[in-house]
Amino acid sequence: MKRKTTTTDLKNLIRQKFEAGQDLIDLAIEYKINYGTLRNLSSKENWQKGILKDIVYIKETEKLTKEIAKKRENKRKEYRERTQEIMEDLQSLEGMDMQMYVALGEEKKSYAETKATVVKLRTSSIKELYSIDKELYQILNATEEQELAIKRLKYEELKKKAGFIDNEEESSDEDIIID
Repeated sequence: MKRKTTTTDLKNLIRQKFEAGQDLIDLAIEYKINYGTLRNLSSKENWQKGILKDIVYIKETEKLTKEIAKKRENKRKEYRERTQEIMEDLQSLEGMDMQMYVALGEEKKSYAETKATVVKLRTSSIKELYSIDKELYQILNATEEQELAIKRLKYEELKKKAGFIDNEEESSDEDIIID
């Protein structure tokens, strides 16, 4: 009886589909290959069902994380600029003449006092906005960033243990024999 053989390309295609989440039995039917052969091959070569789906998920998560980090850094920059503007306003108050007055309706306040009130209101509003943005964009201080870096390292170790890192051995280009 003559044995059927298949190419490495077909084997790799079947493996990709299996690792993308398809069942071995469905692949056996689709490619008219004995289910036992595919099961033995997958066991021998340590195929992992759905692993590509997990890798794609991890890569998409990393991509989103980078985008969020970029937005977060832009927000930080924006708040640094606003803080610098407030500091400049405060410095301009130092040399102001207290004799200049602003009439606010019936009330009469010095220009410096009015400007100080405006700076105080701006500062408090920026503080409130920053606390909201900190939650929305997960803006972290140095200590929080270090804690996150430690968690990231632990996550990378877990990925290595789970086999998600791209250091897999290349399979041989030999043809396989199918019963």
